[in-house]
Amino acid sequence: VSYSIACLTVVSLFAKPKLEVRLGALAQAWAGETAELTRATAALTASLSDMSGAYKALSKSLQQHTQGYSELLAHIQAQAASAARLQADLNSSRAALDRNL
Repeated sequence: VSYSIACLTVVSLFAKPKLEVRLGALAQAWAGETAELTRATAALTASLSDMSGAYKALSKSLQQHTQGYSELLAHIQAQAASAARLQADLNSSRAALDRNL
């Protein structure tokens, strides 16, 4: 029994430093991965913020263009109505001229 205890003591003396080194390396790797994940999260957040700003600007631009196109369409419709009235007046004048000749 005392031989087994002595073997375990010797093994633990050699294994403990290796285990501590491995645990230290794992802790450093974990800290590195955590830092990298934090940097990646910050970059993603900044990118999403930029995309949100770009989307808002695009939405505003589209809204302004839609309003502009609506105004242009109303102007074209008014011009078409005016042209129809002028055509009717012209047809009426031609008919009156034909009757008088």
